[in-house]
Amino acid sequence: MNLTKNAEKVLNYMENQQKAGNLTANQTEIAKVLNCSRRTIIRATQQLEEQGYLSHISGKEKGEANTYFLAGNLENVMKANSKKAECVVYPLDKLNKSIWSGLESETYSVKVEKQGSREEVLVTLALRFHGEPLNAFDKRVYLAICALYNAGNEYMSAGMIYRTMGGNGRPNTKKFEKIKRSIIKMAMVHISIDNAEEANKYNYPRFREVGANLLSCEYEQETEVNGGKSDYCLQILKKPLLMRYSEEHKQLTTYTLEQFQCPLSMTEINCAIDDYFRYRIARTSGKTLKILHTSLYKYCHFDRKMAYKAREKFPDFLDFYVKVGLIHGYSLETDAISINL
Repeated sequence: MNLTKNAEKVLNYMENQQKAGNLTANQTEIAKVLNCSRRTIIRATQQLEEQGYLSHISGKEKGEANTYFLAGNLENVMKANSKKAECVVYPLDKLNKSIWSGLESETYSVKVEKQGSREEVLVTLALRFHGEPLNAFDKRVYLAICALYNAGNEYMSAGMIYRTMGGNGRPNTKKFEKIKRSIIKMAMVHISIDNAEEANKYNYPRFREVGANLLSCEYEQETEVNGGKSDYCLQILKKPLLMRYSEEHKQLTTYTLEQFQCPLSMTEINCAIDDYFRYRIARTSGKTLKILHTSLYKYCHFDRKMAYKAREKFPDFLDFYVKVGLIHGYSLETDAISINL
């Protein structure tokens, strides 16, 4: 079946977008650029999907424009062999901590001086993206992708990512779409880092990236992974940027997959609580740790209502950490948590 002229225009636009480094576009954007009605674009994208040129993620709300990928011809099914990650490397540097904590699309000077230092040491960080800031759920997806990549996987399915994040079995449609959204979101973030001041002060390797992708990847809609058919496969083109930064600084810890499980459902709130606890526990060198509730709420950007709900969940996380050997015990106080390491 031949493509209509409008479908050809949309396909050419998407191909040019990909060459420019933009992996996605929604119907409203395409209609505006091509000076067409949204109805025309809907018909064109439907034809392109039917013939395997595009794939889409539905808008979050009813009536919201779909976001499209350039998927390639589905008749050419790619085959890949992948293996399970045995562990998850977790970054402990202050730059990684900052990036996932709701930073806007701006340029920042991140304080990275060591504890007890009287001299301020800064790393220049610039984030460029459209949409919502990166959050703890995105970080968990990112760490799972890094773990699979470190295990030798260039290709990985959404199911593999979900299970490495701590999920069981196959993700349902809602979870599957959420992971895909997160991947698209991270792939569209451009990041610049310059640690000249830090490298000079602490003799760290010089790390300078300008306008690099937070996640450098491509997407295949239909793939055979380990002999089984997968309707979503991610190809990682090079080692994720932030993991490379942490490894060069040797500021990281490692969890087994059992230890990296999330004891509750992987919502943004639960991922944020889990992330903060893990960061504080891993960064503490002594035998005891005291975490103020207000410190956790501030880091996670919880309002009063969210803070109230979060507090009820603390025992679930802490009991799990005891179970998998991350802590020895804990006690709950009125405004704090005391942890025995």
